Amino acid sequence: HEYTCLTIDSVNQREGITKEHHVPENLVRTAVESTWHHFHGIINTTLDTAHLDPKGLELCLDVLKYSLCATICLDMSIERKAFATQLVRVKFFRENRGLEEDEEERKISAREKSSSFRAQHAYKNDIWYKRIEKASENSSNSKIAALDLVDDMFNKLHASLQIDSKLNGQMIRVTRRIRNGQILLADPIRYFLKEGDLVKKCNRTGRNIKYRFFLFSDMLIYAHKSTFGDYKMHEELPLHLMKILDKSSANTSSGQKQQRSFHILHPSKSFLILADSSFQKNIWVKDINSAIDKEVKRKARLEGARQASAAIDRE
Repeated sequence: HEYTCLTIDSVNQREGITKEHHVPENLVRTAVESTWHHFHGIINTTLDTAHLDPKGLELCLDVLKYSLCATICLDMSIERKAFATQLVRVKFFRENRGLEEDEEERKISAREKSSSFRAQHAYKNDIWYKRIEKASENSSNSKIAALDLVDDMFNKLHASLQIDSKLNGQMIRVTRRIRNGQILLADPIRYFLKEGDLVKKCNRTGRNIKYRFFLFSDMLIYAHKSTFGDYKMHEELPLHLMKILDKSSANTSSGQKQQRSFHILHPSKSFLILADSSFQKNIWVKDINSAIDKEVKRKARLEGARQASAAIDRE
């Protein structure tokens, strides 16, 4: 159910409510002080398993939102910092999924977005964190501003996690068609991008064999269709080690066959790929290169994010 939330000032402005009808602040503070750690524990558990249940994290956001707002209103600095730290964990989870950043986050300089800088508690320099800290001042205006900021942030997080749930659903549908495809669900960062038939030239025999290629956010898989109707994997190639070589792009006078071919270079296996047309080849080359670029950048951020998360937990 949806309930309308009151601001700090709106309670005193509502007609028909007298001072005797208000719940004493000390009673509310005592209740929150006695129970906040239960909510904190529930949120932590949900964050630990967020990659398995993005929908659960989406629902848990409301618990975090109202817990943080309560500590802001009641000037509970220790509890407020604890819930703000959990909000940082949610933001790290979203960043590592490669989801779109907020406008304010895009304005942060390249130095601040580097892994080493983020590891030094850079979130404390973020605008949203400073405004929440400013709410500790004994001013209704600063508290209301902080509450509005928190509400806006959580609305954006809800939208991002709805996209994440959609990506997770696509992964489940695709992996059901791949034999033993459930192992692909083990990585919480992975999501499905595209699939299609391409011809692979065998390096040893020189034969051309058609395979089904599945492009994920972190790897490229090729498989053949079995007599049972599912796809049996032949090779899994991590993208961060991959390079695409398209000779036809540098040689406009190349033959028709070369115009629709490209090379996949990888430490595990390298081979030539033939597409049905130069147009299809160009799309595959563009999509794979884009996925490689995003995966390399994600890998570069990941270690820094882990260090930052560990540093946050030690505070």
